[in-house]
Amino acid sequence: MKVNQIHRALLDRLAYIRINGLQHKDPQYETGEGMMIRGIAELIHRFGSTPTNEFSQDMWDDIKCFHEKFLREYTGPGRLLPEDLQEFREITMAEELGEYKEAVESGNKEEILDALVDLVYFAIGTVYLHGFNFPEAWRRVHKANMQKVISKGEGSDRGGEFDVVKPEGWEAPNLGDLVK
Repeated sequence: MKVNQIHRALLDRLAYIRINGLQHKDPQYETGEGMMIRGIAELIHRFGSTPTNEFSQDMWDDIKCFHEKFLREYTGPGRLLPEDLQEFREITMAEELGEYKEAVESGNKEEILDALVDLVYFAIGTVYLHGFNFPEAWRRVHKANMQKVISKGEGSDRGGEFDVVKPEGWEAPNLGDLVK
């Protein structure tokens, strides 16, 4: 059973508990398993409904399935892409970014969302074809990014109010072992 299937089953149990209260009238809650399910479901409810690694892992699995289906699977070590494939990936990502810009200019929110998802899908597919460990790289980059601070106009090369910057002592994530 995948993590998200277990998660959904636990949330279903939590919904049952909410509707019927925490009393033990249902025999399944009198067993050790039932008590464990109730406890886990309540922890999920208390601390958030989505496990932190489920989102990126599911996306990564989807990308792998897509490439396997279309006979583009790559399971070797990290690599540079062949020049023709690299050029194709660059052109396609640029096209997707262009579609996003066009959607923004037209104000079409559905097309904006579609273009962004396509861009991310294609970018993650490119990471996959390189043979890099995306889920671990994501974890490390996210951890480092969470240490950044709002620029308040200082230290930003972009000069925008939306920028976040590296504070003094910030360390970039080490990804070297993921590309060998």
